[in-house]
Amino acid sequence: MIQPNLTSHVAPRRHPPREDQFDGPLRPPRRAPPLDNGPRPIVPKLRDIRTLNLVYHIWPVASNDLWRWNITRLLPRINIFNGKRIVAIATDDETVSADEVIRELVGHGITFITMANDARLREGTTFLPLLDAVYTLDPTEATFYGHAKGVSRARSVHTVEKAWAECMYHHCLDFPDRAREALAHKAMYGVSFPIEKAWIYPGTFWWFHNASLFARDDWRTLENHVTREGVGWSVEAFPNRFFADDCQRVFPPELIYPPDRKFGLYDERIWTSDVRVPSLNERAKWRWGHAIEREWLTWGKILSGDSIVEAVARHATLEGARMLEIGPGYGRFMESLQKQRVRFGSFTGIDLSPQRSRELRRSFPEGRFVWGDIESFRDIGPLAPCDVIVATLVFKRLCPTFQLAATNCHWLLSPGGTLIFDVPETGVDWPPTEEAQAGSFEKGWGHGAFSKSYRREEICELLEASGFCDVRFDSIIHDGDKKRLLVIARRA
Repeated sequence: MIQPNLTSHVAPRRHPPREDQFDGPLRPPRRAPPLDNGPRPIVPKLRDIRTLNLVYHIWPVASNDLWRWNITRLLPRINIFNGKRIVAIATDDETVSADEVIRELVGHGITFITMANDARLREGTTFLPLLDAVYTLDPTEATFYGHAKGVSRARSVHTVEKAWAECMYHHCLDFPDRAREALAHKAMYGVSFPIEKAWIYPGTFWWFHNASLFARDDWRTLENHVTREGVGWSVEAFPNRFFADDCQRVFPPELIYPPDRKFGLYDERIWTSDVRVPSLNERAKWRWGHAIEREWLTWGKILSGDSIVEAVARHATLEGARMLEIGPGYGRFMESLQKQRVRFGSFTGIDLSPQRSRELRRSFPEGRFVWGDIESFRDIGPLAPCDVIVATLVFKRLCPTFQLAATNCHWLLSPGGTLIFDVPETGVDWPPTEEAQAGSFEKGWGHGAFSKSYRREEICELLEASGFCDVRFDSIIHDGDKKRLLVIARRA
C-alpha cells in the first residue's frame, strides 16, 4: 500500500481572496434551494454540529489550469471550516509538483497529504488517508468531501462542466447553516437530481456526519457494485453504499433534468442559467476526448496497424526517424511497428484523451504518449523536431478544416520532414454532396463527431497555405471497403 506523506503547514491564516480576484463572480441565489422533501418539518435536533472539517483531493494536471480554477472556488469559502482542513495531492508524470499546489494554498491552516497517483483508483487514491485524517466519533463534527473538478475531462473543459462544478461549490458551501441543520439528523447531505436512483450525489461533492460513518465497521471498504468500472467510481458511490436511506439531498434550481434522461448532465439545454454554447471546434473534439471503448475509434472493431506501416514506409524512411503520431488511439500503428521490428529513432503520440494516453504509456513504455491537442501551439511546443508525422482517421475530424493542424505540423517538422495523413476524397470515397464537402456532425455511430471530405485541389490549397510545397497522393485501406485518400506533404 502506498504510504502518504503527511505535512502540516502551520502558517498564519490569511483572509480569503477577494471575489474580484477571480474570473467570475460568486452568485448567491435569491433564496436557498429546495430540499427533496419539500417544506422542512420541525424536527428536534439530535446533534449539535459545531465543527466543520474539510477533506479535498487534487490531481493537478499540468496541461490545463483547472486545478487552479477549483482552488479559486474553494478559497473564498475556506473560513466556513472551523475544524481540520486536509488537502490531498496526487501527482504523476502528467501533473505539476505537489510543492506548486501547496504554494497556492499555504497560509490557510491546511494540512497536506502527498501521494503518487493511481490512474485506476483516481480520487480513490487519497480517499482513505483523507478519511483517516478526520476520524472521530465526536457527534458534533461533520466533514465536507470534494475534489478539483473537471481536470481530467478535456484540454479545455467545457463551459457546462465548469457550471456544474460551480453549482456544487455554491450549494454545498454557501449555506453552512443548512448543512449543519441537515446533518443534525442525517448522515449525508449534498447536491443531487430528483430522478436519480443509482447515485445519491453525482459529482462527488458531499457532507457526512463523522460519527455516523466511523461507527460502521466497514467504512474503509473501497468497492462499487453500481457500475462496471469498479473501484474507479468508488468515491462517488460511497454515500449510496452506506447511507442511501439516511441522507438529505438538495436539488439545484439551475438544472432542469428531463424525466426521460434525453440529455446528459453536460448538455447546456438542461441549465436555466446562462451557459456559453460550445464552439463547433469544441463540439468536434469533445467526443474524441471522452471516448472510452477502443472500438469506437475504428468502426466498432479493433484493427491492425499493418496497413499504416506499409503506406507510411512507401513514402518516408522509418529507420532512425523521429516519429510523431497524431491521435494514436489504441496504439495499432505502434504495435505494428514493433511487430515488424522497425528501428525508429523515437516515437511520440499526442491524443485528446487523457485516459487513452495513460493506457498507451502502460502498453508501450518505449514510446512517449502525451495528452494534448495538435491544434494547440502550447501543447506541441515540446514535441519538435520531427522527421515523420503520421495521422490516420484524424484530419477528417478537424473542424472546419485541417489547415491549423497542418500549419503546426509544418512547424514541428525538420527540413525535409514528411507529413502523412488520410482523408475521404469527395466523389470517390464519399459522395460529392454539399454536406460532405462542407463538413457536418454525424448521427448514429459517430455520436455527434465532425466529418469532412476533401477534393485534391482543396487539399493542395490548404497545405500550400500551411507552408508545404511538395504534395503527393496515394491510398490506404484500413479494413475492407474503408479506403481513404493518403496525402504526403514534405517540408522544404
